[in-house]
Formats: sequence, C-alpha cells, structure tokens
Amino acid sequence: QNQSLPSRICVDSIKDTTSFCESRPSPSTSISSNKALIASDSELLLFDVSDPTQPTELDRLPLVSRGWVVAYDGERIAVVLGSAGVGLYRADEDQLEKTGHISLPSSTFDVAFDGDALWIAAFTGAWLVDVHGPNPVILG
Repeated sequence: QNQSLPSRICVDSIKDTTSFCESRPSPSTSISSNKALIASDSELLLFDVSDPTQPTELDRLPLVSRGWVVAYDGERIAVVLGSAGVGLYRADEDQLEKTGHISLPSSTFDVAFDGDALWIAAFTGAWLVDVHGPNPVILG
C-alpha cells in the first residue's frame, strides 16, 4: 500500500521537534525522494522522510536572509533569499554544502531547475542561469 506524504514539515524550535503538517504545502519546503528541505527565517534544514511518521533532521546551514522558496532536484538546491538573491547548495548523502550565490539587480521570488539551468523570477523579470559548473553564469 502506497502511503502519500504530506507536503509540509513543521519545525517547532522551542520544543526542538519536527512533524508532518496536514496544512497546505509551503513554497519554502521541497521534497524529493526520501529527503526534504525547509528554508526557514535563518536556516536551511535537511530531513530524512523515509519514515513519514518520524522525519529525522540530518543537517542545517545558516542562510544570509530569510528563505522564501526552495527548489530541489534531489541533489542541487536553490533558495530564494529575496533582495539577497539566490543561495546555491548541494545535498551530498546526509549533509548540506553551500556551493554558490547569485546576485541580481532586484529581489527574487521564485526558482526552478531546468536540467543544468536555473530559472529565477525577480521583480524586474526572469533570469536564466547556467548552474552546471562551479560558477553560475547568467545567460539572460
């Protein structure tokens, strides 16, 4: 029997607990395979969600600004940071690693991977960025 996963994980920083929420999906949460990512006000959190009743935190990294939206393709991660641009990360095994940063002339509000490219929506328009190599290249 296939059990569907709720698409949102709630983190209670006061009680230091995590659980699945039955509310609407949050754009700051992304689930791929058995891993979930949450961008909070100050951190990027990685969870193992292979047991839907017990999400387990694997790693966390500080963010330079509030994380608004997360795109996750199972390995690469892009986090919308508003006026601070887009943070680039990688999830290797059970650890997060910061791999880069993209600054744009206006605030960002959405991202999506498209193969080796990253689409970024900003208030001044859409940007296409090649994220294949170690240094992101803005294509247009």
